[in-house]
Amino acid sequence: MHQTKLGNSFRLGYCLIQPSTLSIQLDGCEKQTLQPKFVEVISYLAEHYPRVIPRQELIDTIWNGNDSVGEKALTNAVWHLRQHLKSPDAEKEIIETIRKVGYRLVIAPQWLDEVGAPASYPAKPDRQPDHRVSGRDGTSITKGLLKFVAYSVVVPCSILLSWYYLTQYEPIQEPDIQRVTTDPGSELYVAPSPDGRYIVYHWRTFGQPINLFMRDLEQPQMPARQLTFDNLRQRFSVWSNDGQYLYFHRRNRLQSSCEILQIKVDTNQEKPIASCGLNSGFIYMDISPDDRILAFQGYDDKTNSRGIYFVELDNPGAEAVRFSCTVDCDYTDRDMAFSPDGQHIAVTRRRNSYDENIYLVDLATKNARQLTEGEENITGLTWHTDSTKLVYATERADVSSGYIIDIHSKKIHSLNIDGFGFPAYSRKTGELFYEQRVRQSKILSLQLNNTVSRTPFPVVESKFSHHSPNYSKRMDKIVYVSNESGHYELWTADSDGRNRQQLSRLKTNVRYPRWSNGDSRVVFIGQAESNRGDAIYIMDTESGKLSTLSTDYDDFDRPSWSYDDSAIVVGVYENSTSEIYQFDIDNGTARQLTADSGRFGIMTTPTTLVYTRHGRGLWQRDIDTDAPPVEKIDSRVFSHPYAWTYAAGGVYFRRNRSDHHQIIHYDFDQQRLTTLVRLPIRTFRSYGTLSFLPQEGKLLYAGTEYPQADIKKMKHPLLP
Repeated sequence: MHQTKLGNSFRLGYCLIQPSTLSIQLDGCEKQTLQPKFVEVISYLAEHYPRVIPRQELIDTIWNGNDSVGEKALTNAVWHLRQHLKSPDAEKEIIETIRKVGYRLVIAPQWLDEVGAPASYPAKPDRQPDHRVSGRDGTSITKGLLKFVAYSVVVPCSILLSWYYLTQYEPIQEPDIQRVTTDPGSELYVAPSPDGRYIVYHWRTFGQPINLFMRDLEQPQMPARQLTFDNLRQRFSVWSNDGQYLYFHRRNRLQSSCEILQIKVDTNQEKPIASCGLNSGFIYMDISPDDRILAFQGYDDKTNSRGIYFVELDNPGAEAVRFSCTVDCDYTDRDMAFSPDGQHIAVTRRRNSYDENIYLVDLATKNARQLTEGEENITGLTWHTDSTKLVYATERADVSSGYIIDIHSKKIHSLNIDGFGFPAYSRKTGELFYEQRVRQSKILSLQLNNTVSRTPFPVVESKFSHHSPNYSKRMDKIVYVSNESGHYELWTADSDGRNRQQLSRLKTNVRYPRWSNGDSRVVFIGQAESNRGDAIYIMDTESGKLSTLSTDYDDFDRPSWSYDDSAIVVGVYENSTSEIYQFDIDNGTARQLTADSGRFGIMTTPTTLVYTRHGRGLWQRDIDTDAPPVEKIDSRVFSHPYAWTYAAGGVYFRRNRSDHHQIIHYDFDQQRLTTLVRLPIRTFRSYGTLSFLPQEGKLLYAGTEYPQADIKKMKHPLLP
């Protein structure tokens, strides 16, 4: 048994825990005995309050590192502790789960002076002396009254707690999970047929085209059948309820087209249904239970906004009609799911990068009711066949989780499945399919001047995700973001990854940190205090002082600094397009630097801006003249808006090829491109950055392994 403060009694709010007697007692209720391991877990959490304790640390400490026993035993211990620590009228659990990390207490323990002391409660306020009246047998009425009160309080309390645990916290059986796909690479965005026999999914693997495939689950030994053959952007699909047709989107940027298509499953015959707009994002879709309406996310060129559109499938040639808000909207409708009874549509509404929640919309009146709060990124939702529950997935700080919500009570249950995403029900069989994908990133260094070997070397690597490194020569440190605390917060480390230190504690996800050119300050983007969008934060890493830059905008791209560090240079989004602005740090004065959809820029002299824009290519302009910008690197070579860095008269950038990545250097004076390194495809974080260490001749970047994702099928006791 763990020994430090384990023998000390302590209180957690209304609960008294006495490790010496292995007991717990709620105020006014009888003492209950706990298993020794349960006491060890709660004592360890209390001793290390307020730190988040990783699961592995608890297993190593309490179960001596026996993972095979500790994994399930720890989950069981936390479950039982929550039942004993929660009173019937409590609104919040005392033990909080930090996704993909571990556990922590949400209230501070109060340690008692005496070790192993019996239960004690705060002294009652002074009262006037009792004027007792003795009974016939000499026993005071007060004593009898106390016995009566004791029975009247303790017995009902015990009954109430027993009822509460049995009805509200009956142990949940383990779900039955089956792996459906085993192909290499990633099988994503599953669409099960109504009868559950087939699944269609988007399949990608190294060196192969990305297309839609269909697998017959009754013949698992047979290879998947390919449905599309064009290697274009095709993610989501949905079956008609009669099982004859599949609907999907095809986006072709080279031809500037995006179409919603119908394919007859038996013959592969395709038919265009509607246009979806190139800026439609993921293009989620669903079909009404009567097969009359296809809903999809499209883009409105007139209002420059994304939203949900309905197209009538039983009316050939009908135009898609916008269902979502178009005027004075403070949100964007993204994903959607028709209820099986045809009365509602569940939609996800994103207000900013930190706020996306599920709403229930009445199809007859369009009245909406919010179902979830505090979510950040919804990654799929689907209806249970009884039309009273939704299964949905979320992603926060790159950690994916699944939940069940009752649409009437709004009660939410966690599925406790790592990497759970994009669930989909088979409408007739009631089987729940989902993808499982666990993604982690690490910070790597790549030696550029080594003629023998150019193998990336890990700098910051763990079971958590770390990315967006930026190096300061003056500080000789890197700044980056990590989800080690449960959110993406700001961290620093030496250039070799040692001496890691967490800088920010905003308890929200921050992004895109960048050192100033001449001092210890870092600029980054985080959630505004008003929760209405982004804010630009500046932190002095030596003093710890954190400030917010005052602007009239709330949607920012990646920031950098002016040449003299007096201003922040950053892309600003308005109406789905961006331009680069400069904001004075002292007074917030804004100055627009580009007028051609600028996204990310670096000042290389006091007046020279090198930048990228939506149309690709690397551009340069003098911000003090009206001269047009000059394209320095052709868009056919330079296609990534963020994976580049400026250093000593040139830029290092990443070029994506069909089967590999290239690291290329461009010399501004000689106007020459030099390919330095070839690396395997998909070894970089998708929208990652580069940073250069000049004294060591190294590049820093966030790397990932090629993600393995599989389709799985689940039967859950909460989803009969």
